[in-house]
Amino acid sequence: MALVKCPECKKEISDSADSCPHCGYKLKNTKKESSSNFNFTKDDSNVLLIVAVICLFAVPFVGVILLIVALSQKKKAKKAKERSDMEKILIKNAKIDALASIDPTNTEKAKEQIDIINKLDNLD
Repeated sequence: MALVKCPECKKEISDSADSCPHCGYKLKNTKKESSSNFNFTKDDSNVLLIVAVICLFAVPFVGVILLIVALSQKKKAKKAKERSDMEKILIKNAKIDALASIDPTNTEKAKEQIDIINKLDNLD
């Protein structure tokens, strides 16, 4: 606990005093007053109203944007799966065509077609 000079009467007082015992000059707010003393001006309440309105519209807007993005991603994934399924069907049809066109009398051509079938098997 140290002694300081009162800004008003210039007498020495305790640095922990809330007010000067000589002249009554208030040095600092007490803890009770500082925690419960919320004096909002009209300008402050306007700012709070603006912030509240912005939050009221911004939160749902961001939610809608996130929903649109999620649905778009789901749609893209579904198209990719459909494309993959279609490719598998095309590969299977190509194998069937290659097997149907094997000519047992022409061994060179039969080997080429079997190689094509093996390559198609690797794509599955």
